[in-house]
Amino acid sequence: MMTPDDKALYMTLHVFDLAALTCIGEAEDQGQAGQVAVLSVIKNRHDLWKQTYQTVCLGAGQFECFDKEGLKLVQIARGMLGTGDPFVMTPTQTQIVGLAETVLTGETASNVGLSTFYKRFDAPSPWFEKEIAAGKFVEHSRIGEHVFYEETRFKET
Repeated sequence: MMTPDDKALYMTLHVFDLAALTCIGEAEDQGQAGQVAVLSVIKNRHDLWKQTYQTVCLGAGQFECFDKEGLKLVQIARGMLGTGDPFVMTPTQTQIVGLAETVLTGETASNVGLSTFYKRFDAPSPWFEKEIAAGKFVEHSRIGEHVFYEETRFKET
């Protein structure tokens, strides 16, 4: 679970680094297409929901990685800020930091349209399944182990 101290640390990161940290936690092992997809969801939530990147990434229930990958993400965040023990990012993590800037600035196009949600193929999500059945979400694409959904109110035509 993300502690108040962890959240305070994350809030000091530049938005590109915060998005990259979120993507590392969510999609480090999903290949570049999966990483661009997660970063695109972050950008879409920011743009469509009119929320700050801090709210998008750190809001309650937004991204599970901050609960599941806590210590690892704290160490990476401290490394990004140059505080705490020295931390060397893996090549994949470094790639994600670069991707975050290009996706958030629009230099790298979204590969999931206007998707604002995603879930694993095999992960049950009663709330989400109910919302899909109500017509609030439509599947946009499948990348790696995940299905990406657009909200029908924002769906590309």
